[in-house]
Amino acid sequence: REAVARFLTRKFLSPVSMLSLSTDLREEIAGAGPRQKVINPQTVAFIGGTASVLSNIFFALCEVGDAVLIPVPYYNAFENDMKIVAGCVPFPVYMDDPTKGPSYDDLEFAVASAAKKGFRVKVLLLTNPNNPLGIIYPRKVMSESIKWARAKGLHTICDELYALSTHSKQHSFESVLKILDNNLDDDVHMIWALSKDFGASGFRTAFLCTQNADSFLEDSR
Repeated sequence: REAVARFLTRKFLSPVSMLSLSTDLREEIAGAGPRQKVINPQTVAFIGGTASVLSNIFFALCEVGDAVLIPVPYYNAFENDMKIVAGCVPFPVYMDDPTKGPSYDDLEFAVASAAKKGFRVKVLLLTNPNNPLGIIYPRKVMSESIKWARAKGLHTICDELYALSTHSKQHSFESVLKILDNNLDDDVHMIWALSKDFGASGFRTAFLCTQNADSFLEDSR
């Protein structure tokens, strides 16, 4: 877990930092100060594939029949991840312009529509970089979507499986770890895996980074 925490720190939280490869991660954590600039290994869990990560999160956070908001279009397999174990209902967030990501109004309309149909919304699922569109949500869209979810008492899951597959040096991708300055609190959960960026989908290894140990981190380890 220390190796994964270091990797996430260097590639997602502080991609331009010069953290010493020879320095023990425990020393970096001890010297990081109140706004921790490294990923604590205690906030990282290994799970057998992204589908298992999502199924565990939905099962831990939701009751059968709860809705999960997800901007459309989305990766179709997400529906299985929501339904098979946790019994959740995928609820689409329609957008005026899907290439720009969800707006406040888009999210408000979606949660109101879910309520009218009798669904209790518990989670917002964001995929950034997006699958299948291949676009990158700007920092403002991500931060405002999370702010909206928090105001509604929702959890936000950030699927960042394609984070290292952006090929332009001028790309605008920023991990939620960096956007929130590693302050995920207990309601934002980031996932990443080897399947896409390393082309290793057969090597069933995914990682959950969360600061909500009370809900499910211990069970996921």
